[in-house]
Amino acid sequence: HPASNKKSLIDELLTDGRSKGITVVTAQQLPVDTTKYAIAESYLTLSFMLNGKYAKVVAEKTNALMGEIITQLGHHDLAIFDRRTHQVWTGRLNLGTDEFEGEYVEAPRAALRA
Repeated sequence: HPASNKKSLIDELLTDGRSKGITVVTAQQLPVDTTKYAIAESYLTLSFMLNGKYAKVVAEKTNALMGEIITQLGHHDLAIFDRRTHQVWTGRLNLGTDEFEGEYVEAPRAALRA
């Protein structure tokens, strides 16, 4: 609805559903041409390696650290942004143990001051 301020039904679900006890899981191959609320309203945002404009979209809707990290991920690595704590976890699934291995990433002090 570019000419209207009215939210679509999916936007209403993404922005108001949590308060009504509705859990929504969204998935997208690339974070463009979709509702802004799919990332901006999520508790957790999971991403594999992205670059350029795609990483910028994720950074704008999460934080700069997440945007930077996802441009540096390896082939099977992933990053998870937790909106409640603003922390970013990176890691991968160990196929030998079927367990996730990884760590929380700290933002450089210069980034925290910016």
